[in-house]
Amino acid sequence: MAAMNYVLTGHTHAKRDEKVKQTRVINPGALFRCTPYTIAFLDVEKDGVEFVEIPR
Repeated sequence: MAAMNYVLTGHTHAKRDEKVKQTRVINPGALFRCTPYTIAFLDVEKDGVEFVEIPR
């Protein structure tokens, strides 16, 4: 089985950007039940993730 480049998760409300072997695991955070509120932008061409805090 080939490794995935990215896995996008949620549910925990905790932002995450971590490499697990060859796969980058990203959780954008949440807009509910967390502090701060965050979203994430993924640029696959540059392999970059930017987390942005959203005002309440």
